[in-house]
Amino acid sequence: MIGSKEAFLAQTSNAGFPVDISVIDAAMLPSAGFAPAAPGSRPTARFGGLPHLALGAEWPMRGPLPHAAAFGEWIGGSRDPDASALANWASPAPFRFLCEYDLAAAREAFASRAEPAGWPLPDQGRLSFFWEPLSGSFGQSRQNGLVIWTRDPVDGLASVEPPAELVGSPGLALPMVLPERAAQLVPGWSIDPTVGERLLELADAQRWSESENEALGDWLEANELDQSDWLGHSLLGHEIALQSPPRYAAASEEAGLLDVPVEWDSLEFDDPRADGWLLLLQIGLPHATSGAFDEGFLYFLIRQEHAARGAFESAYAIYQQT
Repeated sequence: MIGSKEAFLAQTSNAGFPVDISVIDAAMLPSAGFAPAAPGSRPTARFGGLPHLALGAEWPMRGPLPHAAAFGEWIGGSRDPDASALANWASPAPFRFLCEYDLAAAREAFASRAEPAGWPLPDQGRLSFFWEPLSGSFGQSRQNGLVIWTRDPVDGLASVEPPAELVGSPGLALPMVLPERAAQLVPGWSIDPTVGERLLELADAQRWSESENEALGDWLEANELDQSDWLGHSLLGHEIALQSPPRYAAASEEAGLLDVPVEWDSLEFDDPRADGWLLLLQIGLPHATSGAFDEGFLYFLIRQEHAARGAFESAYAIYQQT
């Protein structure tokens, strides 16, 4: 995530890239990131711990996944069979709670970078994000993730404890309740990754003088992912893809191309079905899971029209690793 658009554009210009700055400007979108909450402040986001849901809510579960037989055939034929993965696929399984953030705080951070009228999510309440890691690491089904929009005031919420019988449920050694970490939403910018890659290619192709090297260093510093400052998580704007753009995986799943993890087909990059998606959350799993996952991003994506009417149950959870 980029903190200052103006500084980034100035550094890019000073680095001598033979690219029209207006192209880079147009490739940047307002975003919001997460920083550690300052001592004594009121956190506007939280990773791990127990989810805060409406009174009377139970720990969320996903139902049996479709195509369990096809999944068993695939995992048995292409890699060592995993009995826990096979059993998990065909049975109900508990989600892990990863994160929740306050929508009003997110809107405030976003509005400092864009016109308030451009805010694409509800103004009030909070979004809570859940993932089922064992099936979610293999497939992109909508059922592997869950986003809950809670509109109740804070005094109408309660921490939800997982039932004792779920505590030992398999999930790639991911504990049922992750360590809690308080965070604050901070404003920023994201850049279209294809433009960022092009800038890096241009940098590699040029011979730099000492002053140009210094300017390039400033540019790279402005663009690097400093997780000590913003924890590697963001919402809205462009995704930082570790593989192909995650929205193409979401669109492929929506189109029925990825519902069985046997054929890894995806949409062509110019397919219009890959347009119109919002990034509800990009979550860096090493931080969010306290190292239980040593790499990888999880992306929660939703159609813009679904977000506008609060239909967050239609979000997709897309997992990628290098």
